Amino acid sequence: MTGTAWKDTVAPFLGADYELDKLWEEHEQLERQLAEIDGIRWLTPDQETQRRELQRRKLFGKDRMLARVQSLSKGAAGVNN
Repeated sequence: MTGTAWKDTVAPFLGADYELDKLWEEHEQLERQLAEIDGIRWLTPDQETQRRELQRRKLFGKDRMLARVQSLSKGAAGVNN
């Protein structure tokens, strides 16, 4: 999923799953930190490294959220059958 479509997939599950809520919080915090770094015109090598690490953590968290939603969806489907 690209852009913000994945957020529309996750949003209905927020508030219903503690783990997903924590992952969402962390993702939002990482987005704020990246926005702060992206506001700096010239980054030092340390800032470049920090930015790459934040991006990596953000992507990993997104993948974990989508996996959690998939797991929750399968669990809900099993209950309805």
